[in-house]
Amino acid sequence: KVGDVLQIEVNYYKDGKFQIIADKITVRGKDDRLDVPVANITPPDGSVMIKLNDFVDFGRKLNVSKASKENAARHMAAVAYGQYMQVKTNVTDDEIQKAVKEIDESQKIIRYPIMNGISKDKFSPNGSLTRAQAAMIISRIDLGKDPVGEFSSFSDVDQEMWYADAVGYMEKNNYISGYKDGTFKPNKKISRAEFAALVSRYLNLGVPGDIAFRDVKESDWYYNPIAQIVSGGYMNGKSKNKFDPDKAITRAEALSVLVKVANRTPDTEFLDKYSVNPFKDVNKNHWAYYQILEGTGK
Repeated sequence: KVGDVLQIEVNYYKDGKFQIIADKITVRGKDDRLDVPVANITPPDGSVMIKLNDFVDFGRKLNVSKASKENAARHMAAVAYGQYMQVKTNVTDDEIQKAVKEIDESQKIIRYPIMNGISKDKFSPNGSLTRAQAAMIISRIDLGKDPVGEFSSFSDVDQEMWYADAVGYMEKNNYISGYKDGTFKPNKKISRAEFAALVSRYLNLGVPGDIAFRDVKESDWYYNPIAQIVSGGYMNGKSKNKFDPDKAITRAEALSVLVKVANRTPDTEFLDKYSVNPFKDVNKNHWAYYQILEGTGK
């Protein structure tokens, strides 16, 4: 009503600085004009708010479908808190930094390492992956944690070994198969065809599309899984006409597939700005650079 006194505050970002327009005004007639001055309020550090904006945007886009209900809820709460800090009146640097920290901690849980480097500063992208390692990684993606209390029927899988529960879990769920002699060969390098079959079976991929690899024939045992995983967009051939099914899959190749299996998409802009690559043997020109950073949770 005319004559009422209102406290008005408007927050805006201009020229790299946050500004706050604030004043008490008296409601006047509709034809009256009022200019409100910029209040003498110290705004928060603009760079801190920009970082929060980046983290909120990154957090909102994270796929939490593979996370536990608790971890997904924690992450969504952290993002919501960050969004509140984005619009809160007279927000402080400490509050903004706390919001960034909350999102950072929750995203690290969502973006857990699918694979680790072979050391603190080496990933070994061209190194190989064993059948036991592949079983452990897939079971961890499926469960969201390491399997426990599982047993395998394979004669060469000792229950005391670190991979025994994973192999048992994968066998129980029919995600893996062994050899005709009843062995699993856990320390054998997993081939590209075997890896394709493992992922295809785990994802329960549907009817395969057409493929034209000269080294993959319809009579081969791996024809369908390779056709399924390629047509599903999870894996590519070595070239247009070659899949190289018997060659051992590299760690970089495997991780690029597993990132997709885990429903994770590298946010290249965010990674460029905030990720620190610890691996001396993986530079930005590597074809799987972003997949490696995403898959190792960096």
